[in-house]
Amino acid sequence: MEALKVERLNPVEAAFCKFDKNKEQRDRYEPFSSAIRDITLYKHQEICKGSKVDLLPCQDPFSSIFGHWMTLIIISGKKLKICLKTHFNTAEGFYLLEQSTIGRKKRSEADLLRSFDFMKELSNEVAGRIKSSLGSENSAIGLSLPLLTRGFDEVLFIDRIIKANKGEERARETWSINCNGHLVTYTAEVQVLEWDVFNDLQTPQEDSAGNTEFL
Repeated sequence: MEALKVERLNPVEAAFCKFDKNKEQRDRYEPFSSAIRDITLYKHQEICKGSKVDLLPCQDPFSSIFGHWMTLIIISGKKLKICLKTHFNTAEGFYLLEQSTIGRKKRSEADLLRSFDFMKELSNEVAGRIKSSLGSENSAIGLSLPLLTRGFDEVLFIDRIIKANKGEERARETWSINCNGHLVTYTAEVQVLEWDVFNDLQTPQEDSAGNTEFL
């Protein structure tokens, strides 16, 4: 089996707002920032076993459209709020579905709907792992149901997002996962309400079977 290639991403390249006004806040936030990106990387490695998987900086983090489709899920508690979006084109949804379904290469209208369901479940699993990474704070944080919408809908929200993210309590992460030329882009809009939410942060690691565990 071909070894998986992982390219590490400098945290500064992943967002245009990283609590820059307060070094202590930035230093506390960046391990969580890295954990979010690693969780998405490890999940794509699980799906695309044996394939080359890269974690890449987004070419244009200020862009409002990263794909034809996007899923959206909210991770929320009294100390932390995250809006996680997964941006993808139809071909990427089909590709990831095919990677998870051995021998299935058919692309029908029914498979398009299955790919949508698959991407919503991917969003749900990633959000669940982000929640788990918060350790003892896990039980105080809830998840919404994942929503699928057109990627163009982001145009309606991007100006509000950029203005809101100018506060030092917020950040907007943007990064991409590339598997064999199939690119999926993630955005995470993060608001920290109480900084002790990171006191028991768990570091995601892959075990020998390629599954994610938290240390």
